[in-house]
Amino acid sequence: MTRTKQNWDSIVNEYPDRWVILDDVSWDHGLVLNAIVIDSCDDDSMEETLLDYLRQGKDYAHVRTCEKDSYVNTLGFFHE
Repeated sequence: MTRTKQNWDSIVNEYPDRWVILDDVSWDHGLVLNAIVIDSCDDDSMEETLLDYLRQGKDYAHVRTCEKDSYVNTLGFFHE
């Protein structure tokens, strides 16, 4: 897992159709410009993965990479 800041297009290319758990996110009006990918998971394990991080006291942003525009709010919810 790369721990350097990547732009959104690079994240999408490296983690296609996955949930990505993000830290150190740079935002532009709710769009992820770049971030550090902490983890990735599929749909089936997304909820448990997020809960594991929350139990550790870590509240990371998360977004699905199939979304071309990475529009999420600070709580990690999708907007269309």
